Amino acid sequence: MYILDSSAIIEIIHGSEKGKKVLDIIKSSPVATTVFSIYEVFMGVKEKYRNMTLDFFANLPILIFTRADSLQSIEIDKDLERAGKKINLLDTFIAAICTINKQTLITFDNHFDNIKRLDVKIVS
Repeated sequence: MYILDSSAIIEIIHGSEKGKKVLDIIKSSPVATTVFSIYEVFMGVKEKYRNMTLDFFANLPILIFTRADSLQSIEIDKDLERAGKKINLLDTFIAAICTINKQTLITFDNHFDNIKRLDVKIVS
């Protein structure tokens, strides 16, 4: 299963060339997202995309943040801090959910590449 990061979701919703690249990668594979990507998408959604965004999330499985994810996010954050490559907290949570669930994250954000044990597909 692929986990869609907010950057991938936004491009899919907008129907951009980048979004088409994501759709080519996932093809008919199962996909999901995280509660944090929903938050990130809706924080920046323009009114004209609001209904399309609601429709997009209507049938998309959502992975929640568990106790195990919380503990994993602490380890990720400490590793990144030691390496001098801290990222925003929501992305740390997203990475933890993906690593705990052993799923591949699809994103346009290069900073996810610094996270050990994260299976990530960075789309360019």
